[in-house]
Amino acid sequence: MRPRLRSILCTLTLGLGACQTPAPPKAATVMIEVPDEDRWTRVATASDTAKIESVAAAWSDALKLARSKGFGRAIANEGSLLDPGATLPRPAPTPGFYQCRILRFGAPGTKQRAFTAYKSFYCYVGVNEDRLALTKDTGSERPGGYLWDDEGSKTRLIFLGAVALGPEKAPLPYGENAARDIAGLFERVEDFRFRLVMPAPRPESRLDVMELVPAP
Repeated sequence: MRPRLRSILCTLTLGLGACQTPAPPKAATVMIEVPDEDRWTRVATASDTAKIESVAAAWSDALKLARSKGFGRAIANEGSLLDPGATLPRPAPTPGFYQCRILRFGAPGTKQRAFTAYKSFYCYVGVNEDRLALTKDTGSERPGGYLWDDEGSKTRLIFLGAVALGPEKAPLPYGENAARDIAGLFERVEDFRFRLVMPAPRPESRLDVMELVPAP
């Protein structure tokens, strides 16, 4: 039986500024579910547990395909962000606004390019009931979820969340719709540089990597 969840309101500051680099958004409220459980293994679906356990294979497949398609230099230019072994202790991010960016490695046999770096956007790390939450509140696809301690690891946290689409005000509760669920590893790769590694978050993607750096 899946653990009981309770709703809370996560008040973020979101909006748009007016300068060359837009200021972080200013005021919006996102509702996401806070799990009662204290271990991610008791909350994660079997499918997402398998994805997390196979992240090394996802990295290997994604990098191999992208390099074979001519994206070796683009990958090298990202430095530690796209180095699977570049993980540092103390992965927990400081709450606040971050400038975020998605780098997508397309799955074989799909129309998605082998490697695509998307434009940056703002995301937010907050704290709800002593648990770190990561949310994106703008755009047509807006993931939100929680970061869990990974027992036995000093270099990673586990992200479990879901995606809100279009006019939806909040993501579905994690585990309610497998097609919307997202799972991944949250890691620190440099001082003030983090990444969220998501194996097969959607059919056309073998691996998504979200970069997070503190917003200016």
